[in-house]
Amino acid sequence: MDEPIAHAEAYISKPREITTVIRVNPYVEGISNDENFTKNDTKSDGEEERDRFAMNSASGQRVIRFVAKQSDAEKHRIPPKYDLSRWDPGKTPLLFLYSVFDLVSIGTWFNDTIVSCRQYGQPIGDKDMEVLKDLAILLEKLDDSLSKVTKHSMHLQKADDKEMVQDLTNGGERLVIKVQKFLQAWQGMMSLGNGVEAKESWEGYLLESGAMKYLGTEKLRSKAETLEQSLRVWAQRYNAYSSEKIKHAKGKKRAGRN
Repeated sequence: MDEPIAHAEAYISKPREITTVIRVNPYVEGISNDENFTKNDTKSDGEEERDRFAMNSASGQRVIRFVAKQSDAEKHRIPPKYDLSRWDPGKTPLLFLYSVFDLVSIGTWFNDTIVSCRQYGQPIGDKDMEVLKDLAILLEKLDDSLSKVTKHSMHLQKADDKEMVQDLTNGGERLVIKVQKFLQAWQGMMSLGNGVEAKESWEGYLLESGAMKYLGTEKLRSKAETLEQSLRVWAQRYNAYSSEKIKHAKGKKRAGRN
């Protein structure tokens, strides 16, 4: 099994606390250091104190990200020299271009890449921009929904409800693995290019131009669109489940008044 996919599969099989993640510190503009960064005794994993940032996600949500440490990388057997600044250690690690991402931070990378392409005149098609923007929002939605499902599952009593939530969770976790496979396919196409160009692209921090020209290929765009469709289907299932739970809760509330 390929190493990045093995990391994703190994991580999602563990019980874990799921927290909301955000874009990382080096890429946030117009926010003071005092506001963004705090040292505190908040414990994200129950083991040690964590520094954290308050940042904006791809959808503009103001959320909290815990800072990954080298010990986190060692714990999850992430290869040396991978950049950890875009990874919340409470999340499934996604390995891509010598960086460690998670579901939301990879979405912010998509958006950052679009902005950089526009700023520096790098070619990027309208269709590619649309797919990346949609993926960014859908991945953030998956992250948030999995968090809510996980927390909700702790309070379920009925076997049918538990089975439904478990099915949703399993489907969401399979999607996380599909995301890693998509990223691996993207990186794999880059490695087939000119050796010097690919090496320089990987060692760059955002890799805007190097990544975008491969996204525009028919093969990779098809993979991106397939992933997008799978994310939409899962989101529809989650929304249907949430609506039913809300309807049921309101019905119980009305019954209690009568």
